[in-house]
Amino acid sequence: MKRILSTVLLSSVILTGFPGVVLAEEINKPDTDGDYYSDGIDNHPRKSDITTVNLGGDDIELFNVEGEYITDPGYIHITDYPNTARCQGYGGNQRWFASDEGTWFQQRFPSLMTHDYDYYIDAHGCGLVAFNDVCLYMQNGVTTYDYNIYYELMHSAMDNTYFTGGATPWGLYYGSLCTRLELVGIGCNKYFDARWEVVNYNNPGATLDYIDDMLSRGYPIIMSVNTIWENNDDVGLNFYSLENGQTTDHRFAGTDYYFVPSHIAKGHYYTVTGIIYDDNSESVYLRVSNAGCEEYIVYSEYLDYVNNHGGIFGTSVNPGNGIIYFKE
Repeated sequence: MKRILSTVLLSSVILTGFPGVVLAEEINKPDTDGDYYSDGIDNHPRKSDITTVNLGGDDIELFNVEGEYITDPGYIHITDYPNTARCQGYGGNQRWFASDEGTWFQQRFPSLMTHDYDYYIDAHGCGLVAFNDVCLYMQNGVTTYDYNIYYELMHSAMDNTYFTGGATPWGLYYGSLCTRLELVGIGCNKYFDARWEVVNYNNPGATLDYIDDMLSRGYPIIMSVNTIWENNDDVGLNFYSLENGQTTDHRFAGTDYYFVPSHIAKGHYYTVTGIIYDDNSESVYLRVSNAGCEEYIVYSEYLDYVNNHGGIFGTSVNPGNGIIYFKE
């Protein structure tokens, strides 16, 4: 709840220095604690309400001195990729791989003999993109790849997953992803037990703790939303870009930047690369690599959507919504 101090009340506490009290010398300062909230709308004007976790555990540098948003220089980047709307080359995009939709059979049963993978990747390749990108990051860290090289690496990842039992005609199975991530980790001298952790709506902090822990140890997190039993095509999990100049209901702190809807999905893998905790608005934002874009999901929206739409045939059974956690 927004706290308002009257002039009389302010004068009575002006010399006390109590934590959380707006002192007289702070009144004219736009943002005393540097958390992007001006003091007039900050519930805790002397304590930063914004904390962040980047890959490796460092803070995320969100804005430069001119107040402009800084796109993430970390993770992996792809250059010279096919022309795709709203794409930034921030990780891969399954839509780069086919020039048309192909047949139903081509989308689900790629040929081992001809390596005709592109229709499958285009239709069901979000898990493969997430798997490939996390493997590349484990192997080489922050690296930029030309699209032609990335294309071949995706085909190699396809060889490593689909034809060894790791995929279904409708996408990659998270259990098989765990097994193959462990093998790649061993090749990088990284030893962990990769396991699927289903998000628990009644204990959402547990999933967030796992994400925080993996980021702090330098691992991107493969996450999924899986509500394929939802028949309404207009219902899905919203992904947002952080933009200046277009107002929405989701303003970031007291800045001129807003979370603008960019994608929607109901059966999809993506990769988490950072967290923003906002105690002032009691919000948590997950920075993600999704469809080659640097985007965000609102964690509370994810939880609500999974709780209301994630069960199989309307039940509370919810196996496909969660993360792949590396336990060392």
